[in-house]
This record gives sequence, structure tokens and C-alpha cells, in this order.
Amino acid sequence: MAYEEIGIKQYRFVAALSELTCDRCGSLDGSVFDTDKAVEGENFPPIHPRCRCVTIMADVNLTSRIARDPLTGENYKVDGNMTFNEWKNSLSDEQRNALKYVSNAEKRGIIEKKRKKNDNKSETMPKKHTDLLKLRSNKQKRL
Repeated sequence: MAYEEIGIKQYRFVAALSELTCDRCGSLDGSVFDTDKAVEGENFPPIHPRCRCVTIMADVNLTSRIARDPLTGENYKVDGNMTFNEWKNSLSDEQRNALKYVSNAEKRGIIEKKRKKNDNKSETMPKKHTDLLKLRSNKQKRL
């Protein structure tokens, strides 16, 4: 890991403060981990496909962060120490209602459906390029 190579012992997990952040990533936001215990998909990004989380050195003090208003889509600055859960709790009722919050369970279901769909496709794909050309040729003859 690059952090270890330059002597950094700990990192801080940073999740986006937006309606697209899942509950798993949101719960990790602001957490500090030892670099030698980093596990991709568990406490080090990417946590899941399309993960937008990052890490920073643990001893960096952010003066501000950018958050996205779920109601208007506008970006605004918040305190640098604010976590995802604190941001979510700071939203008005109207903003909370506008959240398109995707739970981890829902995301897992979407991923599993996609995998099954792709598995079925791979069974019908020809193994060799010559087989693909034959398949294409047969389709053209039918036309």
C-alpha cells in the first residue's frame, strides 16, 4: 500500500456527503484505520461497485467539506469534521424526504441481479472467434 511505503500509519475513510452514498459507506465516514489492517471492500475503498469513497491521512484536519443538497442538487460547504451521519441528521425534514438513500441490502440485490444476468449471457457466448463468425454468418443467411 502506498501509505505504508511513505510511512503513514493510519488513514481516515471519507464518504461523499450526498444522497447517492450508501449506508455502509456512510457508517465508515470519518473512521480511522491502521494502514496495515486495510482490507479493500471492508474498511478501504472501493467498498462496492461504483464506490465514490476515498481515504486521506488520518492526521489531516479538513477545514471544510462539500455536501450536496438532496433537494436542490446544489453543493455547499460544511465543517471539515462533519461525518455522513452528522450531515444526514443536520438536514431538514424536506431534505430528508428528498434523499434517494440506497440501503446496502437493496444495492446487494441489484448487484446480484446484474451478476445473474451476466452469467446467463456468458453461457450463450461462443468460446472461439471462429464460432462467433459462424453464428454471425448463419444470422445473415436467415435474412
